[in-house]
Amino acid sequence: MEDRLNFQTAYKLNEMLKKKQIAFSDISGSILSAIDALGKKINAYIRVEKESTLMQAKELDKNINRSTSINDFTGIPIAIVPAMHATMYDNPMVIDNIKKLKKAGINIQ
Repeated sequence: MEDRLNFQTAYKLNEMLKKKQIAFSDISGSILSAIDALGKKINAYIRVEKESTLMQAKELDKNINRSTSINDFTGIPIAIVPAMHATMYDNPMVIDNIKKLKKAGINIQ
């Protein structure tokens, strides 16, 4: 099932997480596998934060065992796509927004 999670909606993934049918690391693994498989063919990503994504997912997996509270987008990986040049990732406003998203529990790809 893990290899098909990247085709699910965020809503469906959230439902599955709440029912403990899947783990956060399952979602991240599925998405990272899809990026690996297609990345070189379609060249869609400039940078993928693979290690930090996996570490965040493992941490969330540990924490969920202590709590049943899952916010709507907790652990659901997203891609930050500035519609501009790759150097915009270093823009202070983009960096600040990414920090805010991470603080809210959003798993950044």
